[in-house]
Amino acid sequence: MCRLVGWVSETPRTLAEVLGGSGLAELIALSHQHEDGWGTAWWDADRLQTVSSHLPAHASPDFGAWARDVRADAALVHLRWATPGIAVRPENTHPFVIGDYAFGHNGAVRPKDGLLPMLSADTRAGLGGDTDSERLLHVLVDRVIEHGLDDGLRRTVTDVCRDLTPSSLNVLLLGREELTALCCHGAASEGDAPVLEGPPEDQPGYFDMRWRRDGDAVVVASQPLGDRGWQRMDNGTALVVRRGSVEHRTVQIGMFSDEALRREQARRQVAAVSGAP
Repeated sequence: MCRLVGWVSETPRTLAEVLGGSGLAELIALSHQHEDGWGTAWWDADRLQTVSSHLPAHASPDFGAWARDVRADAALVHLRWATPGIAVRPENTHPFVIGDYAFGHNGAVRPKDGLLPMLSADTRAGLGGDTDSERLLHVLVDRVIEHGLDDGLRRTVTDVCRDLTPSSLNVLLLGREELTALCCHGAASEGDAPVLEGPPEDQPGYFDMRWRRDGDAVVVASQPLGDRGWQRMDNGTALVVRRGSVEHRTVQIGMFSDEALRREQARRQVAAVSGAP
């Protein structure tokens, strides 16, 4: 499981400026648990740039330098906590990129090989790693290109939930024109009764997404960071923020199907008893 931060700003900002000192410190602290690499993508004028490392952010000098020195009007940041069974190596480190799209994911789609039939033979041959997340990016972009952004998001949720078992489809998708944050998961939300045992992702609120307006910027994150006010996104929605402005809109993308929820709940129950991932 992972942590996500993204922003769009009329005035280019660094990650440190977006989160403030306390928020950046909290994000770095999270990398002691989400320790399986970090990556970022941002627009430098008309060039999509990326930097990533399989080292945890707290142990990577490049992360601190990037966070404090690189200004961008649109960017995403990803801290990876690898799904058990998927290797920690550079090819599996987010963000993944297709053309003008960069992508970071928080969650898992099981079985990960179940996404392969949704991809063309050429796409399967060109995969760089073996994560479900990289495959999910291709599924999503294929549908966005064919059906447009809003319907492409909806079709992705519907198609993935039809036969597979996702824990979360929380995504940041950074394109040339906008940053899109998806909040779509099958977990409890903040305010529900806490789970006495189990991993952090089983705790209510772990898969919630947050956003806030900060002057000429809109910021989204996997959890509140720092002392600035945040709003919780509704499950089953996407926030689309147009690059170069603070213009934003909410899109209803749909919830997990009842069948997908039952499969995920059954998987969690088995994992709790057996200790399996």
